[in-house]
Amino acid sequence: MRACVCDNCGMEFEVERLDVDKDTMKNGHEVEVVSFTCPKCDEKFIIAVRDETSAQIQKELQDAKAKYYGSYDPAKDNTDRDAKRDMEFKKRQLGAYMHKLKKKYLKEMRKRG
Repeated sequence: MRACVCDNCGMEFEVERLDVDKDTMKNGHEVEVVSFTCPKCDEKFIIAVRDETSAQIQKELQDAKAKYYGSYDPAKDNTDRDAKRDMEFKKRQLGAYMHKLKKKYLKEMRKRG
C-alpha cells in the first residue's frame, strides 16, 4: 500500500490494511471511520469519516465522471464543459464535506477521552 512514519513513535512502516469501523456520534449520527494502526505503538490514524450524505455526494460524483468521460470524443477532441464543471464541483463538495465531518468527529472523540 503506502509507506508511513508514525507521528507517535517514529516507526516507518507499510500500511497493509485499512480498518473500517462504524460509530455513532452524540447526535445519533451513524458514521464509518476509515483508519490504520501503527504496528509498534498501536496509535490509530483516522483517514476518513463517511456517512450517508458523503455516500450520496460520492454517487453524484461517480455519475458526473461517467457523464464527463462518456462525452469525450478523441476524434473531435471535445468535452462537455458543463459535465466537467459538474464533476469538479462534486469533487470539491465531497472533499469539503468529508473534511468538515472528520473535523467534527475528531473534536467529539477528544471530548469522549
